[in-house]
This record gives sequence, structure tokens and C-alpha cells, in this order.
Amino acid sequence: MATLVEASLVPPFLESADGPMSGSADLSAVYNGLGDVYDVSQRIEASPEAIPALARLLASHGLSSSFDIRLVHKHFDIGDGEKVVAFDGENVRVSVVCKDGEPPLDQLHKHGIQPTPNATVMPTDFLVTKEGEVVPYEFGYMPMTSTPTIPTEFLRQWNSVLR
Repeated sequence: MATLVEASLVPPFLESADGPMSGSADLSAVYNGLGDVYDVSQRIEASPEAIPALARLLASHGLSSSFDIRLVHKHFDIGDGEKVVAFDGENVRVSVVCKDGEPPLDQLHKHGIQPTPNATVMPTDFLVTKEGEVVPYEFGYMPMTSTPTIPTEFLRQWNSVLR
């Protein structure tokens, strides 16, 4: 399941009907520019109609089984070449900062997680910019999956609910 929001959209690999997701945005600038969970929660509380409207929009486009709605927020700042990556273990999911694609194995081993050799880091959580660009901001370590398509009109409507 993928996640779209500011609420956020998410599936692994994402493209719009107009072409592949753009990776043009600087990841650390995008991630560090997100609000903390408290500030972002207050914005959602100020617009209680937004989440139900986004849920209806997902359903009306037949996307509710592929995407979910999440509150886009950061946990901490990241540096250049870093990304937040979730790793799954037995009954545990751990998010760590990977630098230049290298996972911190010592942190993963503390939680009993051994990365599988046939998996890769893939985008899992996306936000939609005011311009309708789909930008990944969090990642997961998983097997490669197929590429879902998101209609441009859906992205326009998503933005109209959020802005």
C-alpha cells in the first residue's frame, strides 16, 4: 500500500499518467522542510473535512486499495546523501537514516534485522507538490514491485482538497 499526503500518497515506484515521478527535488531539502508532527497535526485539526474528502477522492478514482492517507511530517533533519529507510524484521519495523545508500547495519542488528540480499531501497511515501509533482520523502527496503499509475486529474483534485 502506498501513501499520498500532506496528507501523503504511497506506493512503491510511482508515476503519473504524464510520465515517471520526478526525482528533481533535493531529498534533504524536501525532508527537512516538512513540519514536525505536532505542527502538522494542528493544521489537519484546523481542517477536519480534509481527510474524509481525500478518502472519498481515493475511492472515486478506485485507488483506495493501492494508497492510504498519512500525515506528512519529519522525525528529524537529514543531511546530503541521506534518506529515511524503513526495514522490516520479525514483528518490528525500524526506520533508520541511510547515508549514500548504505544501511547502518549495527542499528539493524540491534533489532534482529538482517537485510535480505534480493531487496532494494524503494520510495514508499510521497507528497504532492503545489505544482502536482509527486516527490518521495521516505523509503523502504523491499523487493522491487510494479509501477502504479496515478492520473494527472487525480493529482489536481488531491491538491485542490489540500490547498
